Amino acid sequence: MSKEYGYAGMILKVDLTTKEIEYIPSSRYLPEYFGGRGLLAKLYWDFIPADIDGFDSRNCLIFTTGPLTGTGANQTATGICGSKAPMFRRASYYVSTCGGAWPFEMKYAGFDAFIITGESDTPVYLWINDGKCEIRDAAFLKGKTTRHTAEDLRKIHGQKAQIACIGPAGENKVIMASIATDSNTGFSQAGHGAVMGGKNLKAICVRGTGSIKVAEPMKVIEINEKARKVVSGKHGEVRVINGKEQVTVRKPGSSYYMDLCCPTVTDTEAKRDLKMGTIRQRQTGCPGCNIGCKTKRKYVDGSLPVGIVDCAGAIDWADAGTEYYQNKPDNRLTWEFNMINDDLGLDIFATGTQHFKRPYGKIPVCPSYATALDMWYQAYCEGILTEENTGLAWGDFGSREFMLDWVYSIAYRKNFGDIIANGMLYAIDYVASHEEFGPNRDRIIEMGQRQFPKPGPFGGINRHQLHGYGPAFFGMAEIPFTLPMPITSLYCATNVKRGKEPNVYMQPNAEVHKKLY
Repeated sequence: MSKEYGYAGMILKVDLTTKEIEYIPSSRYLPEYFGGRGLLAKLYWDFIPADIDGFDSRNCLIFTTGPLTGTGANQTATGICGSKAPMFRRASYYVSTCGGAWPFEMKYAGFDAFIITGESDTPVYLWINDGKCEIRDAAFLKGKTTRHTAEDLRKIHGQKAQIACIGPAGENKVIMASIATDSNTGFSQAGHGAVMGGKNLKAICVRGTGSIKVAEPMKVIEINEKARKVVSGKHGEVRVINGKEQVTVRKPGSSYYMDLCCPTVTDTEAKRDLKMGTIRQRQTGCPGCNIGCKTKRKYVDGSLPVGIVDCAGAIDWADAGTEYYQNKPDNRLTWEFNMINDDLGLDIFATGTQHFKRPYGKIPVCPSYATALDMWYQAYCEGILTEENTGLAWGDFGSREFMLDWVYSIAYRKNFGDIIANGMLYAIDYVASHEEFGPNRDRIIEMGQRQFPKPGPFGGINRHQLHGYGPAFFGMAEIPFTLPMPITSLYCATNVKRGKEPNVYMQPNAEVHKKLY
């Protein structure tokens, strides 16, 4: 494929069983199948058989990018990953997204997509450099955390190399394992990390020195400037956007958890640490984005790892920790929870807790595969789970000791963690069908239905991909856009609902959804 505007020109296909490497011209698919999601859907259809499960060697891990990725266009750092995801009762099409620099590097290395199939009989990693791919031995990386895996590969391939890798959770085929591409950035909420572990693929290391052609670079700069105006205004400031005056509205804490814990509380561990100089932190973001929704932190004494946290990860475990430690927000615990999950290669939305006091019988639960620990804690409160039948000290819920035991038991498949590691839906079925969980164990089915409203053949609702979620979220009203997940959207639009679950997490743009449906 001659290099077209917005595209790198090649698709890489690797068979880990036969060790065959194929370079496919992107022109077979592009630009007909538009965007990372469109391209992934077509590649999934062409390369993944319908009659397999998530851990079949014929399943493919597919990584794609869109035509704007790597062009300098604002807010276009997203990469897409898809496979026949093992997260559901029946393995299903599901996509996950990530930001960071890894999707950029794919394009700069000359590829619009990676297709990885087969299963290696020994641990391997891929080294992809400026249009060429090698399958290399990864025995020296076996068992290592995502942090140490990335560090070791950069010692070999240079500090500019970008790495997508799995940790111990992925190697152990834990269903909520993620594929890490940067600190607390990666592909999660689908089981893609477990699929990667099943293929004995530890990492994909990429380095590229190319560039992407843009037809009208000055137009990109103009649009970037409009976006900058939208997201950089102060509360109450009036700005002219698209010829109209817009008042910037910023609620307390909308700086994306810069305090990383209880941003509206005046006295937190984070604020005290900052004043004392025991931590250093700054706002940061992905390449090609001016939102700056991430917080990078360093503990001066080295007692906790350096890393980055963004979005809801900033409040995972905050409420539970605050409750346990007598209403003192322990920011160090929240940070440690994020770093440990990231190092082990676990999805914090699956292992974390945000609203553990939320009653399961009165209000709808957030429609996503998130904070399932809230449900399990409720099961403990109702006598279904006990310290005896799980091996977990539920009486110390919220403590550092419980947090460590919970996370490590899942990543290394110990005690009740081994049941959880097979997937939340599997764990719900397991508890409901085993007598050691008591006479009230059927109650877990009802709680599970509220936690996972649509665990059907096409997955469920993904809150990030169904609602109006964009500049309006960052303070400028009435400029929403949507990130539709096509199969999920169609399934939710056409399937019979129970009438209880909300379909959006935030107010959607009705006209956009109407056109989509």
